[in-house]
Amino acid sequence: METTEEKIAALHGSGKKVCLVCTGAGAGCQNLISQIPGASNTLLECFFPYSKEALGDFLGVEPEKFASEDTALRMAARAWRRATEIVARQGGDVREAVGVAVTGVIATSRPLRGEHRVFIAARTDEGFHFSQVTFLKDDKNLSALGRIREGEICDVLALNMILYCAKIPQIVIPGVSLRSLYLALTGDGVVQSPEEVKQDPKISVIHPDKHVLFEGSFKPLHFGHERIAREVERLTGKQVVYVITNKHPDKGGITEAEIETRTAQFQWLSPVMVTESLKLFVDKAKVFPGFSFLVGVDTLKRILDPKYEVPVEDVLKTFEECQTHFFVANRHGEEGLLRLETILENIPSRYRRMFTQVATVANVSSSALRQKV
Repeated sequence: METTEEKIAALHGSGKKVCLVCTGAGAGCQNLISQIPGASNTLLECFFPYSKEALGDFLGVEPEKFASEDTALRMAARAWRRATEIVARQGGDVREAVGVAVTGVIATSRPLRGEHRVFIAARTDEGFHFSQVTFLKDDKNLSALGRIREGEICDVLALNMILYCAKIPQIVIPGVSLRSLYLALTGDGVVQSPEEVKQDPKISVIHPDKHVLFEGSFKPLHFGHERIAREVERLTGKQVVYVITNKHPDKGGITEAEIETRTAQFQWLSPVMVTESLKLFVDKAKVFPGFSFLVGVDTLKRILDPKYEVPVEDVLKTFEECQTHFFVANRHGEEGLLRLETILENIPSRYRRMFTQVATVANVSSSALRQKV
């Protein structure tokens, strides 16, 4: 039987690239991994958002509950996105990225009314994995194991989730004083048996006072998209909703299977909406009056290209009548940096107030990322 050290060494040789985030319990997983040489092959980054404010900053939105299945899954989704960003910058295979999250309530200096529970989630290229473990209490409503032991078990549970994602045998934990539907008996103890979690990520109710629409193909979603979205959310106080249209003016229709693949990227990360047969932005403006749209300057250039929407003056007039506003991000292209100010030079001055420059410039493209996989 392999030792713990041998399993961690195997993890370092697996090619998996991990971003770990813990709200308290599980933070010692970093130490377990780093004690074995080669940890830099595995660990990309570790986050420790211990306060509610720090966790809200990490997620981009304050969670309803600090310790819950939903929060753990959202943490794992964000950690995975961070892992894919770093791997992409390294020129590696983003399919090896893993985001692991641990949040829970364990023993403290006073008796707690609720259960001592830990939630462990992981996001990989294959999807989401989740498990939950409850620590039993004694007749005085105190932890049967004590805080130190509960914390040690949380560290191993986090490590075991990483091993599970890497398809490496887990470390066996004594099952005494543990209760869970996600534990399987093996040898002298238990290991995790995570479930695969699926969710419909689509959003059904939107309002121009609460949301900004970010139109794109998102094949794939990348950190450039997310950084621009975060900036607009800070500027407006509204939530960005990603929008995928099932028909493109140049690329044609998108199959249902492809729609599902693209929307799956947003699970527990950001709201996404799929629109039908709205190929042109004048159509979108009419269907979503009063909304602001987030676009890249290359998209804006196409919007104002007579090839698609003729005549341009009528297009701009429609946007004005629909009270449409655009947040526009500059973008690097084959001919260098394409700027909004260059586009505005060819737009009548009365319409220029409809366009706001976004400071963030994405130095990555979806097409470039597709070439890496």
